[in-house]
Amino acid sequence: MIFFSIIILFFLFYFASYFLQVPTITITQSFNQSVCPPQYDQDQFKKGQEVLIHNSASVRLAIKTGITIATGTDCPGNCAMVGQEINYLKDYFGMSELEAIQAGTAHGPLTLGKLAPFSGQLAAGYVADILVLNNNPLEKLAILKDPDEITHVFKAGKLLKSPQNELCLNVATNPPDMMWMPKDL
Repeated sequence: MIFFSIIILFFLFYFASYFLQVPTITITQSFNQSVCPPQYDQDQFKKGQEVLIHNSASVRLAIKTGITIATGTDCPGNCAMVGQEINYLKDYFGMSELEAIQAGTAHGPLTLGKLAPFSGQLAAGYVADILVLNNNPLEKLAILKDPDEITHVFKAGKLLKSPQNELCLNVATNPPDMMWMPKDL
């Protein structure tokens, strides 16, 4: 058994740069409480708490071994919870502010490999997906969860939100029509 564990640890450390994890922390953190919420029955809640334990352990192992992490949440409900995911990576899993922001921005396109559009960087030839904030997220990461702190949103170079553009004033909770959403929600 010890030999097998050593082989697995070697494999994880040696090949960490080839892996990418999208842990969808927000969905499992909904079970991080002692009382069953009304939307779950007791069996769902118990299973959710077990999944939370394993999900948290896998995130800690990925961080420890240097596996790249990208943020993501499970839809339905609210697909625009990347700011919450970023804060969980810092608050619950010890990433620095910059590492957590990179997980929520630059690492997302890596999940698509060669199929990825040129995004995740501010560079010539890349798609301009940009958030403009009132404050520095490296000083206060929680602003990424507050739609009022996001003053401008550019998607593919097009302005979706600005103080003058009331149509998409609350992008974090009301995604624009151009974003994919399941039809049955």
